[in-house]
Amino acid sequence: MSKTQTAPIWVWVLSLSAFAAIMIPSAWFFVPLWESSFEELSRERLEAFSQKNDKPKVLAIGSSLLRCATVYDHEMEEKIKEEVGEDIYFLRLTRSASSFEYTESLLEDFLQSGAQIILFEARSLFYELPQSSDSIPHHALMSHRYYLKQLILHGLSCKDAAKKRYDGEQTRDRQAKNHSQQRLQEHCFIADQFRMMETIPENLQYFLKEAQSKNIRIVILDIPRSKELNEHLYTENQKFRSMLTELQKEYALDLWSYPETPNLDELFDWAHYGPEPRKRFCTWLSQQISKDLEGTHEPRFS
Repeated sequence: MSKTQTAPIWVWVLSLSAFAAIMIPSAWFFVPLWESSFEELSRERLEAFSQKNDKPKVLAIGSSLLRCATVYDHEMEEKIKEEVGEDIYFLRLTRSASSFEYTESLLEDFLQSGAQIILFEARSLFYELPQSSDSIPHHALMSHRYYLKQLILHGLSCKDAAKKRYDGEQTRDRQAKNHSQQRLQEHCFIADQFRMMETIPENLQYFLKEAQSKNIRIVILDIPRSKELNEHLYTENQKFRSMLTELQKEYALDLWSYPETPNLDELFDWAHYGPEPRKRFCTWLSQQISKDLEGTHEPRFS
């Protein structure tokens, strides 16, 4: 009987080294392509949205936190009409780990979208993700690996692969729950990588001033996570509110804070909303939008 032989350790080391040698350098070429495709697809949706002018329009920008707290475009339109009787167009653009770097290139498109209200999850407008936190090795092992799989195994073009991921970013729903301490630590680590802006860049200043001149309501959405994660972010959130208070003196900014902290068993993990808290959040958001469109909204920073 022959014995099964395993490869010597040096073979495994050599194989992994070869894998890294291919993945990481190629990521330098491909990752900008994936990112530009994501931006292009967002711009296409914004262009289509800008052509709809027979009803009020609401644009929502954020990360997976916003994606899991709301339903997709037409479903949100139906929800708002059902809850408060408002007939509007709603467009949601979400991106995992969204920060100003992803939002920046689309600022002019947001202004041209014709939206009366633009909702921003805070990190998408006033937080930056340092390059060291979103490095090429990270892309090589995560996003880049996904795209190469689509190209090699499924024969998709670069843009089709990007569109598949983009559509998934917008519409997918989480199913499996993970309330492990390790997952909480991951959330805390990721949250700590974001840096609140110390100074507002000129292009963002221009955007805020133009929005004000066009009577576009810019709203910052405060979406609570789990009690444990909220406690970890408490000091940072207080600093952010102080910054917004100062900015509000110069720009027409609102802060809409969702008043409920969901129970942990209602969340997919320590941050992302499951079906029940999503329903409640959508009801609350529908009411906020209705108040704003009717001009009966509560005072700023309510």
